[in-house]
Parts: sequence; structure tokens; C-alpha cells
Amino acid sequence: MIDLAKSDVQVKVHRAQRFALLVLLTLLTCGGGCNNRQQNVAEQPTSEGLQEASDRLLKSSTFLGNARRIRLEKRLNDKKLAERELWNSQKILVNAYLAEGNNDEAMRLVDQMFDIHQAIPDKSKAELHYLRGVVHLRQAEVDNCISNHCAHSCIFPVRSGGQHGVAEPTRAALNDFLKSRELSSVDEQKKEWLMLVTRQLLGDESGEQMLKSSLPFVEYTDVAPEAGLATINLSGGVVIDDFDGDGWLDVVTSSLDPREPVRLFTNKRDGTFQEKTEQAGLSSQVGSSLNCTAADYDSDGDVDILILRGAWLGAQGRIRNSLMRNDGTGKFEDVTFEAGLAEPAYPTQVAVWGDFNNDGHLDLFVGNESTKLSYGVRRKIENHESYPNQLFMNDGRGHFVDRAVDAGVASQGNTKGAAAADYDNDGDLDLFIANMAWEDDQPNQLFENVGDAVFVDVTEKYKVDFPAAKNFATWFFDYDNDGWQDLFIGSWDGSWRPSGNTKVLRNLQGREFQDVSAKLGLDQPYSVMGASFGDLDNDGFLDIYLGTGAPDFAAIVPNRMFRNNGGNLFEDVTANGGFGHLQKGHGICFADLDNDGDQDVFAQMGGAFVADQFANALFQNPGHGNRFIVLKLKGTQSTRSAVGARIKIEVKTDSGLREIHRTVGGMSSFGYVPLRQEIGLGVARKIEQITIDWPASGIRQLLVDIPVDQYLEVVEPSDASDLERSE
Repeated sequence: MIDLAKSDVQVKVHRAQRFALLVLLTLLTCGGGCNNRQQNVAEQPTSEGLQEASDRLLKSSTFLGNARRIRLEKRLNDKKLAERELWNSQKILVNAYLAEGNNDEAMRLVDQMFDIHQAIPDKSKAELHYLRGVVHLRQAEVDNCISNHCAHSCIFPVRSGGQHGVAEPTRAALNDFLKSRELSSVDEQKKEWLMLVTRQLLGDESGEQMLKSSLPFVEYTDVAPEAGLATINLSGGVVIDDFDGDGWLDVVTSSLDPREPVRLFTNKRDGTFQEKTEQAGLSSQVGSSLNCTAADYDSDGDVDILILRGAWLGAQGRIRNSLMRNDGTGKFEDVTFEAGLAEPAYPTQVAVWGDFNNDGHLDLFVGNESTKLSYGVRRKIENHESYPNQLFMNDGRGHFVDRAVDAGVASQGNTKGAAAADYDNDGDLDLFIANMAWEDDQPNQLFENVGDAVFVDVTEKYKVDFPAAKNFATWFFDYDNDGWQDLFIGSWDGSWRPSGNTKVLRNLQGREFQDVSAKLGLDQPYSVMGASFGDLDNDGFLDIYLGTGAPDFAAIVPNRMFRNNGGNLFEDVTANGGFGHLQKGHGICFADLDNDGDQDVFAQMGGAFVADQFANALFQNPGHGNRFIVLKLKGTQSTRSAVGARIKIEVKTDSGLREIHRTVGGMSSFGYVPLRQEIGLGVARKIEQITIDWPASGIRQLLVDIPVDQYLEVVEPSDASDLERSE
């Protein structure tokens, strides 16, 4: 156990310088540039209060409110409805009842449909049996996985502890799926998958070998229930960092549920966490926050929180974000208005912190959502509003000004992901924007920073746009440890089209990005929502965890974990490692929560509808026996948290020297990574040297002969003196 609170080592040394499941997942999912298009750009609103926004969404939002159900109930009172319209309205109303958690009404209505629509073809009867099966299955989840939640709940393949003790609704769901398949072959693979899941939940071992790998891999356990982190909520984000300065990582979660505040759980240093939401001043931070992120924006040495709001809600999502300033003890103050970040309020779930002009202050890119189509029904929105992306430059005094137009990044796309990194190794941060492009929406964009936060669109040059792709979580990372930032792009589409597949693009020394997804074993439609990366086994290569799913209650597919095998292949260890959670995966974070030298994995679970709640998961790392080092970098000329600093570690092993590369602040757009660098070293006997390139000063700092398995704080030199010290 490493007590980071007692670690005060400051190193001041420096020197100048595939598979059927994929088919089933496909079937289960819901079926800009420099031109800065300005059509119907929304006027700047006066920000409503957060509680008022929450109340409004609960009444009017398709996902979060009851307006759809009320509208449908009124329509069904019309005795003149044609049979087809009656049929369609009843089916939609069943799902509306499910969305609000009224399973009894959903079952009553679907049974009524069996009575009313007796003279219908087998294909339609199959639809009804399938629909009733989904209602039964949702009730089974409530009775077992939620009301009687345990570590094995909803983990695929299903272990004995995850089998349903309250078996009646599960058995009824299986019978309806069987009957539906018997009556019609439409969506047969989808039905086969749901039958497989329900059989396993009833204790049948059918399909237990699905996702099993021949690769030996230790099994992780979801310890969230005993750790006090199994909070039940909707989809949302997660930030893990040390908010109270005690050297132990704490957890902040957000939720799409407009009633739920952002929550803080402080680390008690004994494997458990205590909720301190109210004490931290976060209990009023409601209003539908699908994502959140963090940064030391004011360079005072502690981690602040940015709460993002309005994702997926279109014009209804024009709710201000919140910048919460940390006083250093884990108590927060809402400084959004004085910081200049409250207005205009646009719908968003994406923000990237970085020092884009290398002045030593953290700037902020916010990616907003503009689309011509209505979510869910995908119908054209006439005279739709557009919400340009924003680039807030930090003046160093706690205030931001939007310079996106001048910088060339005020594009208007349906932005679902963004990442910043120095992909060309020229000393400044570049920007990638992942857009969920419906029809002729703006596709992805790559912007090269040519200096002083002025950007040039190089999308066409690097061929990273992927038109009509439903791109989502994205990040830069050096998966092969060659010193160049590669690019991950997750897709939520889950279609057979190549544009629906996950992409990993290898950086060929800044000249081009090469699509190596197929070579790495990742070129599949995983339907990625939240996702992130880290080092499961401390071998020095970055692994990937994908949160999967869709709003549909039937979209219960396992989240996927891939181990990076030496930068050559990503091996699926989902089943072997116990990571196959069937509930919707959103914000994901790799972090060493128990300070034992290896990274645990936190997953914020839950769906989009108010009733599709689930408990968050924490997969505890059992250890793999490899070495590590934890580096906390402190900037003096660069940003205090050293965002953008590049680290190269050279380690000595029995087979010779190897390099491991990391970048501070490199993280997923939907899965935070702590600012301290938790770096696996494999079987290294010692660290020959660590090289740190500080972004603002341009200083290259060298540390030599560093022991493994320790925590170091490294301070940026004030000048380029040629000093060297061995630890």
C-alpha cells in the first residue's frame, strides 16, 4: 500500500530540452469546418435556474419527461382511430410506460392488445410476444438486479451469484421470446440473443463460452456495493481525482436524470467511500448532466469540476454548464457566471481542457450538438437551430472569452466527442472533433494548431472525417509506445456499414493516420457510448474498456474489455476478466482507487429513460505482479497540472531496454483519467531514465536511475539549467 499523503518526494532534477454477438448487438441498437455555417444560430438566452430546468425537462422531454405518455393516452381516447394507428400508438405507449417505470401499466396494455387484436397475422402476433417479453424482462431486472443487487448482477456470462432468484418474470420473458421466434423469423438473431441471456439468468449454462478467450487473465470483481459506490442512477459521467488533497482518489459522478445532482464520494482509505455531495456544495447541481470533466483551471493546486448539460435534448437542452471551483478541501463554489462560461447555453456533453496557446493557463474547448434530425424518430427538423462549438481562452485571472471564430474552430456539428493532443509533435495542442453525423450533418474534423491557438482544418489531408458515421467517444493515446499520439474513434451506430465500426488510427510520425482497426482486432460495430483506456495489468501498454448499448430496454449487451498485447493486437478479455456488464455503459475511468499500484475500473451505468436506472460498478484489480510508477507533475511555467506534458520512460528488462510513453491530460471524451500518471512498467527491474517535455517552457527534464514501485512529484524547472540527480 502506498500512502500518497505521506509521499513528499519532489524531484527537481532537470536538463534543457467476432462473432455472433456483434451481429446481435447490431440488431439490438436503435434502429462545419472553416466555413462556420451560421444558419439559424441560436440567440443567446438568459440562463434559467438549474432547478427550473430540471422541472421543465421532467414535463416536456421525450427521454426524461412524461409528455409523450400523456399525449399518447389522449390519442387513444379517440374512438375514431384506424386499427393501424391504434396498433402503433399502443405499442409506443407500452414503451412510454416502461420508460417511466410503470411496468404494471405496460403489461396491462400489452395484454389488452392481445385481446383487441386477435385477428392479426402471425408476424404481428410475434411483435406482441416480443414486446411482452421485453416488459417481463424489465420487471425481472427490477426484481433481481436492482432490488437485490450484488457484485454479480448483470455480468455476462452469468455466474451463479447473478442468476435470478425471483424467476417468474424471467421465465415468462423466455416463453414470450420463444413464441415470438416460433411465429416469425423477423429479428431472429435478436430473439436468440435475448433467449440466451434469459436462459443464463435462469441457471442454464448455454452460451457460457461466448466471449471466452484462450488468453489467461485474472477475474475482476465488482466491489462497488461494499465500497459504497453502487449508486443507482441513469447514464452519466465520472471524474476520479484527488479533490481534497489527501493523496487518495475520490469519485464524482453525474447523471442524465434532471433530478439527480452531481455527487461526490470521498475516499476513506479503507476500500470504502463516503458520499459528501451536500457538504461539498454540489447538491444544487441538478439539470441533466450526461458528462463532466475536471481541471485545475485557476492553477491553485486543486482539481475543479466542469458539469456539462443538455446532451441529446436539442433545443430543450439549452441549460448552462457549471464550473465548480474547488477550495482545496473538496468544497466547491459555482463560479460559472463570473468565469464567463454561463451564456450562451448550448446542449453539450463534450469538453476538452488544454493550454492551446502555451501561455501557462488552461483553456477550454466545448463541443456542442447541432443536428438536422430529431433523435429517436430521425425526422427532419425544419428551421433547426445550430449551436457552434466554443473555444474559451483563459486570461489567467479566472475568466474565459470565447475565441472559437477567430481560432477557426466554431464549426457546427453534432459533436459527441473531442480530444486534444500534439499529434505532430511540434509543441502545441491540436484538436480532433468526433461528430455523430446524421445524413448531411458535419462529419469529423481534425484541426492543426499552427501556433497561438490558431487552427487549420486538415481533415481532408488526414482522411479522418468518416462521413455519415455515428462517432461518439474519442481520444488520443500512444497504444504502441512509439512516441506519437494515435487516435481512437468509437462509433455508436452499430450498423453493418464500415462507418459504424470502431476505428483505431495509427499516427505515422505526423505524416498521416493509418487505419489499423482490423489489424488490431477492433474493426467491429460495438455500439460504443462511454469508453476509456488504462493499463489493466501494468505491462506498459494501454488497454480499452467500451461501454455499450442503446436506449432500448432490450439493448442488453455486454460492455467489452480489450487487453493491448504489445501494441500488436487488442485481445478480448471481457468474459475472462468478468467485465461483461449487460447494462448501459457510460462514463468509464481507469484509476488506482486503493493506492496499491494497479488501476481499478469504474463504470457509470444506467440508460436514457427515467426508469432505466442501474447501479454503478467498480472492478477491483486483483494484481498482475508487474512494476509501476506514479508521477504527479507540477508545472511552474506550464499549467500547474502539467496538461500536455510528454513523458518518456526508459526501463531495463531482462530482454533489454524499452520505452513507455504517456501524455498528461490525455483522456477520453467520455471517461476521465486522473491527472496523476499511473504508469505500468511490466517486468522492469529499474528505470534508466524519465524524460519530461514541458509544453509552455519547452524545457526537457531528465530523471535518471529511478527505483520502481513508487510515487514521485516532479516540479517543472524555472530555467534550463543542466542539473541531474539520481534517486
